Amino acid sequence: MTRSPFAALSALALSALLLAVSPGCRSPAPLRVGFTPNYAPLCMMVLDNNSGTVGGIEADFAAALARELSCPVAPVILPFDDQFSALREDRIDIAMAGLTVTPARSSIVTFCPPYMKNPLVALARADEASSFSSSAAVDAVATVGVLAGSSAESFATRHFPRAQIVRVTKRKDVPSHLAASRFRIYIDDYAAAHALAAQHEAAVAILPYALHPQSLAWAVAPDNTELLGAASAALRKWRANGFLEKTIRSYLPDSPVDLMP
Repeated sequence: MTRSPFAALSALALSALLLAVSPGCRSPAPLRVGFTPNYAPLCMMVLDNNSGTVGGIEADFAAALARELSCPVAPVILPFDDQFSALREDRIDIAMAGLTVTPARSSIVTFCPPYMKNPLVALARADEASSFSSSAAVDAVATVGVLAGSSAESFATRHFPRAQIVRVTKRKDVPSHLAASRFRIYIDDYAAAHALAAQHEAAVAILPYALHPQSLAWAVAPDNTELLGAASAALRKWRANGFLEKTIRSYLPDSPVDLMP
């Protein structure tokens, strides 16, 4: 049986949701969107009238998808690792949390068509960035920083077998680690690297080439073919009318890498 994307909310779920009704709504049942707002500029908490709300690329797309479906949006704040179980347990309808498409994840959820490329890139100290004019120079480094548990960690472990891999637990600490030469380069998704470089542009710089391709997509439960079709149709429409690129570029202007799917 195909699950409706507008499944009824439990009382427990309702108590945890911040409900925003879209104009022209035809259905009282909301689109329950799983967010993990710790990944600027994809998904983050922003202040709105002294209270926190979800913002970023994913939030803009969630609002637009709800308009396409003429339904309310119900943001569900979840730890990142809980997004996939929440889909399988019917606690959310769609996960929009900066999800990288991987074979392991594809075996337990169904991904919509990718909406953005988010390759792995390297950050270096601003005064050392010119030393890494090519990916070959990156390959020769002896110390590499990564976020623990990330796809960058898996890539660095495979790609830099002779380097010392330094694992950090908080992205905000990366500039100070680079300044202290704890590692020569730091590898992360482009969107995360962009946020760091924007906040510390005098201290760090993104190297202008991709190290490894990755794509971002929304995820639905494997049996939710109705919502998969609706989201896929919305993406096709947004690619054709320019809304997809306009939204991404509004947060990630002048990218040195191609971000379009």
